[in-house]
Amino acid sequence: MAINVVAVGFTGTDAPPAPAIPPLPQAEAGQDADCGFWDDNEPTRGATGAHGANGVSAAAGSDGGQGGTVTIEVVEYRGGIEADCRGGAGGRGGDGGPGQPGQQGGDGGWGSDCEANAYGGAGGDGGNGGQGGRGGNGGRGGVFTLYYQQDLSGGFPPIWHVDGGPGGVGGQGGLPGNPGASGRTGKGMSSSYGHSDYEPGNPPAPANPGSSGPAGQTGSSGIGGAFDVRHV
Repeated sequence: MAINVVAVGFTGTDAPPAPAIPPLPQAEAGQDADCGFWDDNEPTRGATGAHGANGVSAAAGSDGGQGGTVTIEVVEYRGGIEADCRGGAGGRGGDGGPGQPGQQGGDGGWGSDCEANAYGGAGGDGGNGGQGGRGGNGGRGGVFTLYYQQDLSGGFPPIWHVDGGPGGVGGQGGLPGNPGASGRTGKGMSSSYGHSDYEPGNPPAPANPGSSGPAGQTGSSGIGGAFDVRHV
């Protein structure tokens, strides 16, 4: 009759993903033109959007539990004993948080029908994703002990597993933050005015997305346990 004893250590807990950072409010708008009788105050561009913050790094997974201790003492060993005392696997690391989106550039000032409209400000670059969390370490292997007085197994030795548990997988890196949009041209109207002395210049260049975050490291494997099988 076979005897199977399972005393595997518990599996570590997976870490949750890191939270996302809320987006920034739009950057400050430019000033509208002031149309004077003799002279005009030109409109101003919208403010440049801020760079998005890097994503939050994730937490590590928890370690796996140590394998259990199994002790068997028999007078007659007839074979068919298998004991599994492996350490538990480490938990998975959390996924890194996404990079914060770049701030939207401020809207440009209106030309007020006497000057060209100002362009909106450039959007901010997106933030980089956060680092994934490290996987938890595998649990240490347990202990298997078999003492017998007579070997009647017929050449079938016992089977035991006292390996350390595998380390948990590291979490994925966070997603890159999206680039911020450029601000709107003043009042959404045409950027030119036929009698204007104001030169609005070139429109803003598009912003860049952030980079993906690095993945978390895999946890270390657990140390092997111990066994003692002998005739007494």
